[in-house]
Amino acid sequence: MDKALQAFGEKFLKYVLATTHLDADPTPQQRETISLLEDNIARLDQENIDGLNRYSTLQNFVAQTLQGGPSLANQMRLHCGGILPVVNDEDPLVANLVRFAIDVYPLLLISPPKDHTFPGKLSMAATFNHTNRHDFYTSVMRDELLSSIFAHSPESDHDNTSEQSHLGIQSDPLFFSNGKSGGIQLTSLPDSLLDYAWQICLAKGGAEIDEYLEEVRTTLGVARRIVEGKQAQVYTIVGLGGVRLEDNQSIDLSFGRLIAVQEAALEAIVRHRDLQQRTQAFLLVPTPLKIMGNISGDAEVDQFYKKNSDVFESHRGDLEYNILRTRLALLLASTDERLVASPVTFQTTLEPLTSSSGYSWLPIDFSGASVNISAETALRVKNWSNILKERHPKSLNIAARRLLSAVSTRFDATDALIDAVVAWENMFGSPQEATLRVTGAMAKILEQNSFDDRKKLKSRLGEIYAARSDLIHGSHGKEPTRSAIYTYRQEAIRYALDALRWLYDNPTLLKKNSADRSLSILLDAIEETGDSVTPLARGQD
Repeated sequence: MDKALQAFGEKFLKYVLATTHLDADPTPQQRETISLLEDNIARLDQENIDGLNRYSTLQNFVAQTLQGGPSLANQMRLHCGGILPVVNDEDPLVANLVRFAIDVYPLLLISPPKDHTFPGKLSMAATFNHTNRHDFYTSVMRDELLSSIFAHSPESDHDNTSEQSHLGIQSDPLFFSNGKSGGIQLTSLPDSLLDYAWQICLAKGGAEIDEYLEEVRTTLGVARRIVEGKQAQVYTIVGLGGVRLEDNQSIDLSFGRLIAVQEAALEAIVRHRDLQQRTQAFLLVPTPLKIMGNISGDAEVDQFYKKNSDVFESHRGDLEYNILRTRLALLLASTDERLVASPVTFQTTLEPLTSSSGYSWLPIDFSGASVNISAETALRVKNWSNILKERHPKSLNIAARRLLSAVSTRFDATDALIDAVVAWENMFGSPQEATLRVTGAMAKILEQNSFDDRKKLKSRLGEIYAARSDLIHGSHGKEPTRSAIYTYRQEAIRYALDALRWLYDNPTLLKKNSADRSLSILLDAIEETGDSVTPLARGQD
């Protein structure tokens, strides 16, 4: 069994052998199945097929279907005493897609080669060579909604149900509310839908066949809603570094779900090895998406983008705002000893109606240590996400971004110090008397025991502020030492965090601009609201 295990992986073998324990003595049927698999492996060894070609050949072998029956992988499962889900869907399109999904599922369990990366969505031989593919294509072209995206294809004919007629059908270019565009061939549609559903299923932490089939049904509903011109919910998957969750742990937050990364999910979603190594958690962000139009011609496309630039920018801004507040919630939930920094390693918005997907990433490494999220920390993160949803003003986005960069992605202590002090200014700065406003307001809110303590803190804040100014303005001979810069950085970050926490505890000040905010603090003009941030949210265990 060792050869089969190495070639196909543990999950695939457990599925086709219909067992939960590979170390148990195999039944005669299981021995026959293992022998069939290893005979195919021996043939590949003789032909010296390796890498991606080997992986593809293994997929093609177990994806074979004959006379409308299940795939070879599923025939093996039945032979070993396993069962397959029953398809009872009345909608013919749903039923045909679910049948595809049942035969595709075991292929998705095959372990990909570790030394190769994949440029995009995997091509699924189980759909293009499936004996029931013609039924699926026909049901799409008879579907009132999905057929509309293929309406302008020269080969499109609802009454022509010949298999050959389906091969050239392609949609018009589809333009989405996130600013992306793309088209899809009819023959690629099942691959796109099934791949989308699998990635979402994995990102949510599920990989059982029933979970996958439910996600497939949901995906088809999403696709139909998008085609109808209505807004549908898809997902943006965001990779985060610097934060580790326990196995199978997930945290439902106001802006998405934070999920522990599983190896299978990394391999399916993040197809670049360097990103896999840097990604330690997923943030699954619900993202609205709709079709804005289907147009062609360079002039029309340029005009379309200019006309809808505000829509595209609003979509991008809303998404980034949710990601920012999630990362800020993690940071605010930190203890002073271990700051939870969470740099974004990549992000991708999954779309079920395009034949390719891409993602953006940061070509930099994390500058700090990873932090394990305990159950207590998870509660604080949830609490802070609720607070930020209710109270965080966009006017403090600069403070949030600069503080996060100071903690997570700045290798140089000077850059981190500058970022942290910019966060001070975003909270309390003023065009006039900037140093007095910033340091005075921060000293007053952070040190409330006595006048002497506030005076001492203001002096220290002023020293940090002056060091930052000397560094920015290149004051020759006045630059602080490297050890002093490191100390200033640490203190500047801690003071910025404490000030932010205090502001969320005094929400009336969040409605003011930075100058009015600092003036209100200095003049004791803070309105009493009775609102408070709980001790749990403050990062106290």
